[in-house]
Amino acid sequence: MSARPVAIVTGAAGGIGGELCAALDGANYTVVAVDRREPTGTFQFIAANLASPEGPGEAVRAALALFGRIDLVVHAAGVFDSRPTREVTVESWDFTMNVNLRAAFFLAQAAMTALTKAKGSIVNISSVAGHYPRADHAAYCASKAALEHLTRVLALDFAPSGIRVNAVRPGVVETGMARESYGAGGLARWAEAVPLRQLALPSDIAEAVVYLARARHITGHVLTVDGGQTINFVRSG
Repeated sequence: MSARPVAIVTGAAGGIGGELCAALDGANYTVVAVDRREPTGTFQFIAANLASPEGPGEAVRAALALFGRIDLVVHAAGVFDSRPTREVTVESWDFTMNVNLRAAFFLAQAAMTALTKAKGSIVNISSVAGHYPRADHAAYCASKAALEHLTRVLALDFAPSGIRVNAVRPGVVETGMARESYGAGGLARWAEAVPLRQLALPSDIAEAVVYLARARHITGHVLTVDGGQTINFVRSG
């Protein structure tokens, strides 16, 4: 069994996920990086397809087989689906929902026994799109709104076991995926819509996750990390 607390991070090969792994390693966690492709870094890697029904449970069982404990689950894996409503297919809808929402629930369910022993916690990565609707993002917005409500439900369900469940709600984060989606000009317009006049970095999201992982009396909370974007909401890009 690992002497250090063990954190599972899904979506570990992404810009936010990679920063989460590094930050949790720096916070003295043994990090289990879960993704379909291997991330950079020296973390223990578990390949998993979280869009499949079996993927979340397999990832949890593999982590337990390696380290014998789970203290934290961070669900950062996500599908950013942007298309006009008339172009949404059953396949694209299901894929987004399965990764963003269903995987979060079954990761929590599979890890519940281990988290109870550790008096551990779960942090889900949401989005301001889960609170503010955006045109042409039906599946994405719906999945993140549901993820935030699921976070609150699980906080109630798991509280008797001593498990805390929270979420982080980022605004637009300066990642490779964001640059690919919006382009340099689009990102600049998003930054202008933020009162702090800058976009979040992956390290800002990681800092919030580490805080919630350690905050012993916070559960059922969605922490917005957006530089004030949603108190001065302006559409851009």
